[in-house]
Amino acid sequence: MHACIAGRVLESPPMDLYRFTLSDGRVATFAPIRQTVSVEGASTPIELGNAESRLLHLLLESPGKVHGRDEIMARVWSDRVVAPGSLNQSVFTLRNALGDGRAHELIKTVPRRGYTFDAAHVLGDAAPVAAPATPSVAAVPITNATAPVAPAVAAGEPAQPTPRRRLPRRWLVAFYALLFVLAAWLVSENDVIVSSLTHGVAVESQRHGHVEWRFVDDDAAGARQLRERMAPVVRSVSADRRGVVWVNRMFRMYDLSCVRSDDSTMEVVANRDSLARGDLAPLVDDCLQVAR
Repeated sequence: MHACIAGRVLESPPMDLYRFTLSDGRVATFAPIRQTVSVEGASTPIELGNAESRLLHLLLESPGKVHGRDEIMARVWSDRVVAPGSLNQSVFTLRNALGDGRAHELIKTVPRRGYTFDAAHVLGDAAPVAAPATPSVAAVPITNATAPVAPAVAAGEPAQPTPRRRLPRRWLVAFYALLFVLAAWLVSENDVIVSSLTHGVAVESQRHGHVEWRFVDDDAAGARQLRERMAPVVRSVSADRRGVVWVNRMFRMYDLSCVRSDDSTMEVVANRDSLARGDLAPLVDDCLQVAR
């Protein structure tokens, strides 16, 4: 007796997925092919644009690695020529889409070097998680025979090792929150708080009126120098403005992310000459103004 098989089993290629936690602790899953980020508890996924999807894909391929502007520009806009400000805008848009516009916990700016995705928020290894393949079965007519069924587990095959359990995410969040509170207490008598981040980055925070300013640089000395250079801008902000302003130096540019009191955001990118001419101050004042 012979089995006549006129078809074969076809499998669709696996889809790479990247899982990470958002600032609020929810788990998000990024599907590069679909250009979407699915968040647990949300009914609809977050749809990303081409540039933002390519940018997130690059950062998640190697979390913790600093990617320079030239590398990002070549990867994200490989098929076109764009202005240098396009990268700042895409980072700004992506942060807002992921709910990271205020805290900058996920996508970090490394002054004069580039951007990195915080590896502490990535779940599992740096490599993507392969989604289960969906088999597509073609017609398989069988004549006068039944195809043998292979055993599910070969005799004597060792059992698969039990995966190691990870600490619950909430424990890690509580641990880092405790460290932050302790650091804030140690410097509570000062007006300026300096905190060290990964890759030798430091953030110096200063409150003026109702606005919290956060200056980012390679080290504490650079962050302090940046705060001193921006002092005229800080003093010029209207007394009724409220919110948070992140200030970064990126080569010969100043990159400012404004988070208004209503949690809306706006990005300001200006060259160094604008600071000397006094043009940056009114831009930041408008940046913090809540739309009516």
